[in-house]
Amino acid sequence: MKHRYCAKNLVERFFFLVALVLTLGCSQSKNEPSPTTSSPEKIFSGHELEGSVIQNLGKNVILSTYLGLSKSAAELRDQVAVLEASRTQENLNKAQNLWKQCRYYWESTEAFLFGPVESLSVDPMIDTWPLNRADLDAILQSGSPIKAEVLRTLGTNLKGFHTAEYLLFGNGLRSNQKIISDLSAREIEYLKAATVVLAEDTEKLTAAWVNHSNPDDPNSKSYLSILTEPQLSNAIYSSPQAVISELVNGMVGIADEVGSGKIADPLGGSLGEANPTAEESPFSWNSVSDFSNNIRSIQMLYTGQSEMGAGAGIRDLVAAKDPLLARQIEDQIALAIQKIQQISSDGMPFGQAILNEVGRSRVLLAQQEVNNLHLLLKQKVLPLLQ
Repeated sequence: MKHRYCAKNLVERFFFLVALVLTLGCSQSKNEPSPTTSSPEKIFSGHELEGSVIQNLGKNVILSTYLGLSKSAAELRDQVAVLEASRTQENLNKAQNLWKQCRYYWESTEAFLFGPVESLSVDPMIDTWPLNRADLDAILQSGSPIKAEVLRTLGTNLKGFHTAEYLLFGNGLRSNQKIISDLSAREIEYLKAATVVLAEDTEKLTAAWVNHSNPDDPNSKSYLSILTEPQLSNAIYSSPQAVISELVNGMVGIADEVGSGKIADPLGGSLGEANPTAEESPFSWNSVSDFSNNIRSIQMLYTGQSEMGAGAGIRDLVAAKDPLLARQIEDQIALAIQKIQQISSDGMPFGQAILNEVGRSRVLLAQQEVNNLHLLLKQKVLPLLQ
């Protein structure tokens, strides 16, 4: 189900994001670099449009999404603590909804899986799948204490989003609505540890964007500064073009992954070859939302619009050279999202749709439109902007 936000929540989130940036910035010592240290006007002299795109996407799209991720992960952790203290259906439902909210933010980052998310190995730490259910069940059945310090030492397929998903929603075979009587004390113990570690990992990721890209090096700049200050002395982005290439390649990459991986692997070549065990979010029946939000991450980079408001995006660079192509890409993004959402138009989750001829036809249509988007980005946008 698509996650919706009311106007009040958007306002509250905006002020939280501003406050958190200021707080993290003020936590630096006087000798530490601030997230931005150079004048954008000076850096982007002669490249004003590129500069506007990079500044908006870096601050208002990428950073704001990571801030939302770390905030929602902390809220999930806190709600699980409430659930442990008071095991009610209402508290379980709240935890389930917070998992989906946190998942919304994470899947909305997948067009920009570069920088700290890669260098700090955050992606595998929080989003490895499929889950190792055999070992997880063995741990639950053992008498060993399940603490955060233990989970930090376990394999990536025993923690993160999908461990929490399994514990919160159940096995997902007949329903994604777990009832409180089916949630054992051991599962709550594991869930508490898993959400503590998840919140730690997302906070570490956000801090790398705001404070130090390398948390072990207090002299390292924030990754936001690295991304938004391309220049010859920048070891990663020596020019605005290098940043634009990074962003567009991220869009190309996630479009390819959704079409030829996340959808294709469980779908298989035929009904008999469908593989539900390859589905990414099977326990919560959240896969359609995952796919939609992956494409929305492309949409945010392309249009420059996010929860923080509207701004310059990749679309502006494309439109400056080929207005018709700019509109075509925007329409194709919207069409891909529409077809993905139609997979479950009759309430059928993705894991059941791939096992049903009518459902498979909808999945194939969605896959085709995602693949069309991938080709447009790779064959049209990338060469145009290079």
